[in-house]
Amino acid sequence: MTSLEHNDNSSNVFLFQQRALAILTGWAAGSMAAGWLWWQSGGAWWRGLGSQFAGWGIIDAIIAAFGLRSASRNTARLACGDMDQLEQERQAQNFERLLWINSALDVGYVLAGGWLTKRYADDEGRRGMGWGIMIQGTFLLIFDLTLAWLMRVRHRA
Repeated sequence: MTSLEHNDNSSNVFLFQQRALAILTGWAAGSMAAGWLWWQSGGAWWRGLGSQFAGWGIIDAIIAAFGLRSASRNTARLACGDMDQLEQERQAQNFERLLWINSALDVGYVLAGGWLTKRYADDEGRRGMGWGIMIQGTFLLIFDLTLAWLMRVRHRA
């Protein structure tokens, strides 16, 4: 019997998703605010960094909003008995798989940002963009790997 075969709050994958996506929402809000401030700073490097933080913040906020909406609906379905254990298990496995795929993509983001900083070493704006991509990609890599690992541990318990 896996831990997901219980409907208590400690094993509800959808509540876990909601907590995780709340963290992503906070990161998104902070990224948008910092990005706007840095973009307004005037220096090319800061504008480049700020553009990436603002852009990634918007995308992260959209992803978090859709994820929260889905997790909330699934929490309600589970609570009222409209979802069986097999479907909850399947959705948990799909979520974990998505996190591992996202982690691989995150590595690509970090590498792409690094390439941008090297390729345009003489262009302060693009170097700032490269650093922004690397920082955002690194956060997402840590975030996705941590969640994937936690899902794996929860599933194996």
